[in-house]
Amino acid sequence: MKIKKNRLILFVFALIGFGFYGVHEYFRSNKDVSGLKENFRMRADDMIQAFATNETVAEKKFIGKIIVVQGKLKEVEKDEKGYYTLVLGDTGTASSVRCLIDTLHTNDIKAMQKGDSVVLKGMLVGYNADATGLLGSDIQLNRCMRMNEK
Repeated sequence: MKIKKNRLILFVFALIGFGFYGVHEYFRSNKDVSGLKENFRMRADDMIQAFATNETVAEKKFIGKIIVVQGKLKEVEKDEKGYYTLVLGDTGTASSVRCLIDTLHTNDIKAMQKGDSVVLKGMLVGYNADATGLLGSDIQLNRCMRMNEK
């Protein structure tokens, strides 16, 4: 009888703990990258070349890291929800670096236009390789913000 009571108490405390953790995760917000130290600084074309040369090595090196990337703005995209994505890279190639702009920094990029030279900071979250070679590959950064050029 005493063992069942102890198990019940342990179960209740575990349930409460998981409940607090769940509520914390539900209301958690992402960190603003402006306060995070960069791990790498590079040109968009060099980053594209690093992934094209050896995808496995580049993924291990860059995924989950804070990257400052500079390059020419190929496109400014705005989706139906009002989120902006800036596409960087050489206009002569289909491959690009796609930077999803953090909503905290949307006003900083509204005046940007195709062809502008930009410096962005964000977290590298993925790489979509194009196996056909026709559509181009994309490197994806999230929570991006515009950096002041020096």
